[in-house]
Amino acid sequence: MPRNGCAVNDAMLTMRCAATGATFSLERDGPDNWRVTLRGAGLAAEASVYAYRGETIAEYCAGLARDWRGFDGVRSWASLESELEIDAASDGVGHLAVTVRLILDPQRQWRVEGVLVVEAGDLERLRAEAAAFAPPA
Repeated sequence: MPRNGCAVNDAMLTMRCAATGATFSLERDGPDNWRVTLRGAGLAAEASVYAYRGETIAEYCAGLARDWRGFDGVRSWASLESELEIDAASDGVGHLAVTVRLILDPQRQWRVEGVLVVEAGDLERLRAEAAAFAPPA
């Protein structure tokens, strides 16, 4: 697995934080679900989420890669029932802060949030690997 950025193996997509080594991964958990895992210093959380909602994760990643030089504001993506939410913000100097929120129960009382630093140089690889993991509709 690369030091940072994303890697995919057949049915898994993993994003690694360039600053801390924390990871966010998606793997298939049935035809319409993904198993989401967040791992960081002293933390491991996972849940199953419904995979699709409007813009696919591949289309979302393609947009981040297309605007690798930076963008204003926050770009967001969420699973159908918002059990998984992803926000990306650019610092304008070659890094994205990718905030991942994972809701662990239906009453939305347990949640985990982590921020991964992704370098602009890794965005094209992220785009390609996201397309291989979950092709655009």
